[in-house]
This record gives sequence, structure tokens and C-alpha cells, in this order.
Amino acid sequence: MARVPVVEAVNDHEERVADQLIAGRQRPALAAALADLQATDRDVLLLIALAGFSYREVAETLGVPEGTVASRLNRARAKLRAALGGVDPARPVEEEPHG
Repeated sequence: MARVPVVEAVNDHEERVADQLIAGRQRPALAAALADLQATDRDVLLLIALAGFSYREVAETLGVPEGTVASRLNRARAKLRAALGGVDPARPVEEEPHG
């Protein structure tokens, strides 16, 4: 998630509401997918995604090599994408074409 580009803040009320609805629909599936991860993979994912740790900081915290951090993160992301039907929770949802 650290490599995901920063998305500009949404100022439009309709867009904010739509984003909240989409996130709300994914929340139960995401929570279940996180619970299904191995604890070691989940720890890496959460330290990077929520705590903002670097690979080096996660490696030092967990006492593992940086390569192990990278492989655990990759595995966790792949499992989350699969559990969410191919949706990457770290990527913004593409807007459907109108009309």
C-alpha cells in the first residue's frame, strides 16, 4: 500500500458518499479476508498499510529479513485480492462510464 499513489481529496459530496458506500460494502469481506490470513502475513500487511512502516522497520520489528517481509506482503495482498474477487483494496475503484 505504501507504493499506491496518493489520491487527491474528494471535495464533491456525491463522490464522498459513493466512496463510503463502496468501502462499506467491502468492509465485511475485507475483515473476513484479513482474519483468514496467517498471523505472520497479517502482521506485515498491517504494519506497512496501517502503521506506515518501511520494509526495514517491519523486518527489525519482527526480527526477519527484508526479503521475508516482501514475500509475506506479496502473499497477503494476493490472498486479499482473491478473497475480494480480484479487487485490490489498496487501489481506488474505477468509476463506471456514464451514459
